[in-house]
Amino acid sequence: MEARLRKPLTKPIGFRPDAAQPFDDRCLSWQVEARTVSIWTAGGRMKGVAFGCSDDQARALAAYRKGESDLVRRDGMWLLIATCDIPDTDVTEPDGFLGVDLGIANIATTDDGERHSGKHCLRRARDSSRGAGGPDDRHRWARRVFQVVNGFGGAASSPLG
Repeated sequence: MEARLRKPLTKPIGFRPDAAQPFDDRCLSWQVEARTVSIWTAGGRMKGVAFGCSDDQARALAAYRKGESDLVRRDGMWLLIATCDIPDTDVTEPDGFLGVDLGIANIATTDDGERHSGKHCLRRARDSSRGAGGPDDRHRWARRVFQVVNGFGGAASSPLG
């Protein structure tokens, strides 16, 4: 046996523990309504293997799943990653633009000079600046307050509670 072939031919085939195992439609079938899959393994076909996903994800799987799926073990959990070919949505042109300056004294100042601040905002910003995230957390929170105040975010997502 040639030296260059000795090592590859004598070493047994092995799989990395964190490697993905690809499955095409011949080896894996989806039953989205029942939230189960059927997987063809070396030991035979495993039927009725349950999977979990949200209702929106199940609708996307049923309508747009395409191609192969990957079985991955990550952080002690088995994940089944499916490819979905979702069509592009129409892009709309904006009516205008809004510039926002995120500061300390005034949490948010728009490009037309309107200021958004208050005791609850300043207290929250001061408390956020003491955390591990520092100014980034403060600015992220200020941006969220501005979105809620100006109707870009719903009441359910309000950072003000």
